[in-house]
Amino acid sequence: MSEAEIHLAKGGVDIVLLDMGLPDGHGLDTVRRAHAAAPGVPRIILTGRQLLHHSEC
Repeated sequence: MSEAEIHLAKGGVDIVLLDMGLPDGHGLDTVRRAHAAAPGVPRIILTGRQLLHHSEC
């Protein structure tokens, strides 16, 4: 996530493809960091974990 934040800060990103299981980020914290780094950029969020509940976007 740290490297991605550097690229997002430079701009020119059209979309963020985000894995919630990154080694240097975890769960919703990763989503919040991506939003803070590029608030206007759409995000697609993926996870390989089995979720116990689903949230509406």
